[in-house]
Amino acid sequence: MAKNKKSSQTNTEKTIYPTKNSPYSIPKTYANSPPPPKRKNVSQTIPLGRTIQTRDEYLGPDNKDYRKPGYENKGYYRAAVIVDSNRAGDLAVVKLTTSNKGKTIPDRTKSKYRPFVETKDEEDNPIRIGKKFKENPPKNDLSKKAVSEIKRRTFRKSSEAKDNRDKVRELKNRPKK
Repeated sequence: MAKNKKSSQTNTEKTIYPTKNSPYSIPKTYANSPPPPKRKNVSQTIPLGRTIQTRDEYLGPDNKDYRKPGYENKGYYRAAVIVDSNRAGDLAVVKLTTSNKGKTIPDRTKSKYRPFVETKDEEDNPIRIGKKFKENPPKNDLSKKAVSEIKRRTFRKSSEAKDNRDKVRELKNRPKK
């Protein structure tokens, strides 16, 4: 006679499916959700979907000498969204744009993005919130759905997908495949 296998769900437990107004529903933005578990290799302080302000010449060593025409003496004009991070607070960002070449963000009508991930600044240091990268208030965060869509298109459906994945693997100190 075979032993009864213990099921993963006992008779007294119930599976709770989130509804629109239930306390178990998924929050609209990361700003409202609790920090990720400590075992995850993501930042405990900066949520994914948070937008930051910077300048084009601070994003990547390739843009070191680039100056956007008409914005030479203006402040932080380039918006970017955080799509990944590590425990140390190093960020992987995707630049936001309004040009027609960009891909549309699901929740926003005017904002678009280019599917290129940046993990280093112009001096080849990791991107961190500080002097060159200013954090926007939580009201400007992108939703979880929008961040998932950006990550899907950036890491899987882009011509630069392999390079983008390699940059994030390096950011998280994982071996290259």
